[in-house]
Amino acid sequence: MSLQTKNQVCLTGTPLNNSLSDYMSFFKFISCNQPLRAQPWDGILQKDLEIGNLKPFHMVTCHLMLRQLETVVLPSLHLICEEEVCRPLTSTIRLYYDRIFMENLSECLYTDEAEEGKKKSERRKLLVSIQKLRHLFNNPILAETTSSRKEVYYSNFSEVQSISSQCENEPNYLIEKITTIQCLESWKILELMKLFKKEVMEVPEAKCVIYSQWTQFLDLEVYLILHLT
Repeated sequence: MSLQTKNQVCLTGTPLNNSLSDYMSFFKFISCNQPLRAQPWDGILQKDLEIGNLKPFHMVTCHLMLRQLETVVLPSLHLICEEEVCRPLTSTIRLYYDRIFMENLSECLYTDEAEEGKKKSERRKLLVSIQKLRHLFNNPILAETTSSRKEVYYSNFSEVQSISSQCENEPNYLIEKITTIQCLESWKILELMKLFKKEVMEVPEAKCVIYSQWTQFLDLEVYLILHLT
């Protein structure tokens, strides 16, 4: 099975933890039927992605995906809805967050005072890392939906406040209400694969690719080739 220019795409997760090249490859793929000359979204969004600002990417991606999904040949899929979510981290992601956060914090705190330019650069790197991790925190796919706990694990922001005035108003918790596309949990790939029947894939222009942060794009393509041909 080869990828065609008229592929239908079903976005079941937000690839928050991928590299910039992953973002751009994915974006170019889903927007292959869009008038990119009139709307050079990939060039516009690249600057935001380079500094860790994912919101413009999410907005444009959702817009394109909603347009693409109108013709997806998967009638059994759940409807996509926007919902405010407020969920805690899993214990694994809490530890990951704290480790990365403290590494960046130490890197910023112990920069030589004489190297003002480098220190300023490290400070910016720290704040960008915080922003990226907060987006990671808000990802519903990584959330612990079955937990009844309302508390969250957080790092002490007092040290950050002494570095930059940008963090002066930061709360002592990181849960935020955000508008996001609600989707299935980590087992969603297996469930969605059950919806794929061979007869659906026989239609020449009814190719559908599932892209998720839990599964690499090429792995999914191989899965489709092995199980649906």
